[in-house]
Amino acid sequence: IDPVIAAVIFEEKKNGLIRVSARSKSNAVNVANICGFFGGGGHRLAAGATMEGPITSAAKTYLTALQNEVQRTA
Repeated sequence: IDPVIAAVIFEEKKNGLIRVSARSKSNAVNVANICGFFGGGGHRLAAGATMEGPITSAAKTYLTALQNEVQRTA
């Protein structure tokens, strides 16, 4: 898994909200910046947020922001 830069888990809660948990294995990607954009927080290497569902829409939105962050810092 050496090429992995970040990992994200999406969990749909009973109330329809999506819990996002993000981890980065290097300082190259600041997941706290991304989670902060969605009202969450944390620190550079581990952060979380809560997003509106459905899960497919939340995942697409979050992963687009993550991809933009990766490209910005590359």
